[in-house]
Amino acid sequence: MASHDALRRSLKYKLKLILSENKILIQTIEEHVKRAEAIYRDTESLEKIPTSVFKTAMSRLETAYSACIKLILLASDLFESDKSSPLNNGDTSRSSSHKMADSVATTGGMLG
Repeated sequence: MASHDALRRSLKYKLKLILSENKILIQTIEEHVKRAEAIYRDTESLEKIPTSVFKTAMSRLETAYSACIKLILLASDLFESDKSSPLNNGDTSRSSSHKMADSVATTGGMLG
């Protein structure tokens, strides 16, 4: 059996990987937000927004919004514990991210 020190090193290494991936996740979401802001700015300068421009802009914003939600849910799923896990302490409730996603799915999204 592995020593306690080896087990702790393994956990620490995994934590470092998670922290690294977290930075990438945040950067990815920030890129989606920046694209959404650019789309909005492009329409802000128009005196009137033609229907075709509105539809294109809204579609792109919905895509960015959907991508952000999917990334949040993927990240949340990484930390969902198995019900039998000794670290779970019997908590079988759904994560707040999943509850938010249910709300978004029910209402058709924040933009819809």
